[in-house]
Amino acid sequence: MYNYDYIGQLTMMYNAKVFGLIQIKDIKKNNDYAIRLQLYKKPDTCAYLLKENLAKYRVRKVSISHDKFRRKFKSHYDLFHMCDEKPAVIAAWYTCWNMFYGVLKKKNYEKNI
Repeated sequence: MYNYDYIGQLTMMYNAKVFGLIQIKDIKKNNDYAIRLQLYKKPDTCAYLLKENLAKYRVRKVSISHDKFRRKFKSHYDLFHMCDEKPAVIAAWYTCWNMFYGVLKKKNYEKNI
């Protein structure tokens, strides 16, 4: 998860009866990622990646998903610093590492299209 979350966020679900209600801090983006970070800290948590696509994103230039690098960096930093309560230096490291893996994932995805 700290390198990069390869499981799609669009269709994430968790059982609140099993894991309890997950509360996160109020951040504008990456809420589903923040919830998953909290879930994976619980014992016996597992995730499954389905082979078929259940949904897909439509990214537009005016959408919240279409960010400039500075805003994307800040949203990832907020995720690790505010929601995961990592110290500033560690949050910045995880942010850089996560974005690096994101670029690799995108290049691999574009190559396979």
